[in-house]
Amino acid sequence: MSRSTAPPRPSARAGWPTSSSRNFPAGEIPLHRLQLEVTETVFLGRGSDHVKDALGRLHRAGVRIALDDFGTGHAALLHLMQFPVDVLKIDRSFIAGLGRSGEAEAITKAIVGLGE
Repeated sequence: MSRSTAPPRPSARAGWPTSSSRNFPAGEIPLHRLQLEVTETVFLGRGSDHVKDALGRLHRAGVRIALDDFGTGHAALLHLMQFPVDVLKIDRSFIAGLGRSGEAEAITKAIVGLGE
């Protein structure tokens, strides 16, 4: 199961993993079967330390963390080292160019290499 979610506001970020996990009935879905999709913007801004902590707790509990639309935002490669990311979801603008654009193929291949 995959779910996209984001902290509702900066002041709520500290309690976000707990409140988000309440949406899943206890014991019905094993945490290792969940994948939380986040966009690059959650790594930016004043609350990034809370986000790092929250994603770390979820990751340690077994939830897979997917970085959605990778390659289109402000993500630095450093974020891949600082945050627990299990899956890179390549933005469709690169995928759509496969077979038609050498640049799209080169970028997609590089992103796949980062994920390995």
